[in-house]
Amino acid sequence: MKQRIAALILALGLTAGLAACGPKTPAPEDETLSPSPAITEAVSPTPDVTPGPDPTEGDPTVEPDVTDLPDKGTPPPADPSQDVTVSKPGDPDYVDPKPTPTPVETPAPDPVEPSDTPSIAVPAASEVYAAVAKSAGDTTANMDASSVLENFYSLSASDLEDFVLYIPEFSANIEEIFIARAKSGKAADVKTACEGRLDQLQDDAETYPATGGYVADYKLVTEGDWVLFCVCPDSAGAVKTFQDCLK
Repeated sequence: MKQRIAALILALGLTAGLAACGPKTPAPEDETLSPSPAITEAVSPTPDVTPGPDPTEGDPTVEPDVTDLPDKGTPPPADPSQDVTVSKPGDPDYVDPKPTPTPVETPAPDPVEPSDTPSIAVPAASEVYAAVAKSAGDTTANMDASSVLENFYSLSASDLEDFVLYIPEFSANIEEIFIARAKSGKAADVKTACEGRLDQLQDDAETYPATGGYVADYKLVTEGDWVLFCVCPDSAGAVKTFQDCLK
């Protein structure tokens, strides 16, 4: 049996070899070969569908669809069971959320009645002396001795608001002009000090009789807190100017 099968296979092999070696029939010369029509229809590849993970399995790597989340800027739907009626201006129960403040009236100040006494600027003692010296005659009391007041008068500068003291440059001339504005209640003390100074000048007049005559014609006057003590050629003129300056 095996021999018969081997003989058949050998015979088939020889037959196939003879057919392949035989002459080929040439194609007719006038026959043209037409190209095969191009296949224009593209074959769509079959998509590779890979099944995704089941969202119900709770995979933490799967992010939820943001389209299903509520928008934070969108107000929640109105609850019909909580229907609130908003009152408007004009309604009896309307309450203004920003009430207008009630203006507070400020009482007007009481009118100030004008004073019958006009206010007078208080002059400086130096200004009063400048005017008095021009009316005191040809006086030589033109040296400022205010810094040594206590050497001539038993007064302290702390008792005075303002003052000036003028004496001659030479002791042979017996003249003096003292103008002071005493502190409140001190005018009487200043006047007493001037009287003590007068006693000293009278002693000097006996030594220098040429000018001692002015001492006999001295003037001591007060105007409120102001005090004038003068020993000079024209003491009356000095007093008048002193009073005019304080009007």
